[in-house]
Amino acid sequence: FGAAPKADPRLPRLTERCASTMPGADGVSISRALWALGKMGIRDERLLRTAAARLPDVLGECGPITIATAWNAFEVLQFEPEECLRAMADEVLRRLDDCDPPEIAIVLHAAAQLRFPDREKLFEVLVPHVRENIGSFSARHLAVCFHAAARVSIRDDELCRLVAQRFTRDLADVDALALTSAVYACGLVAFLDGAFFDAVARFVQ
Repeated sequence: FGAAPKADPRLPRLTERCASTMPGADGVSISRALWALGKMGIRDERLLRTAAARLPDVLGECGPITIATAWNAFEVLQFEPEECLRAMADEVLRRLDDCDPPEIAIVLHAAAQLRFPDREKLFEVLVPHVRENIGSFSARHLAVCFHAAARVSIRDDELCRLVAQRFTRDLADVDALALTSAVYACGLVAFLDGAFFDAVARFVQ
């Protein structure tokens, strides 16, 4: 559709046809449709509603990345289907051991910006999981998780301490986006680690 998909007259016909297939669609097809809407920045209400109505029925056949992709699309489009998000959160918790750090980061980042029932329960489980498995998270994914928790006013002191230690130690290998997210998250939860902020100050000089 080129650089301006919203202006393409073919797009409404395509989204209408896609929405008509959602009641019988599998999880991957739903995830791809949602990803495409998010990528193009198109909030097609009918397609979003039909996808959200179908998705809870097929979550069991979806892989973690398929579920995470749907989370990301709902976040990008700020679409908050309560029952669908609740079912997606329950599925993530049920299959937490199958989720890799990038998928957990995507889910937490989206959940921090969406309102839905039992959001607190998702964070209550995922934040300790990140803390207990911190070594398996890259600096960027760790920063995303830390920032997401801070956005919903969760201050896990041990996670704060571990993040500060990790970034202080590996600062030379951390990209600017991850570092900015970690510093901002510290500010949101009023966590001050002198060694970390001293290292950041030297880094940016």
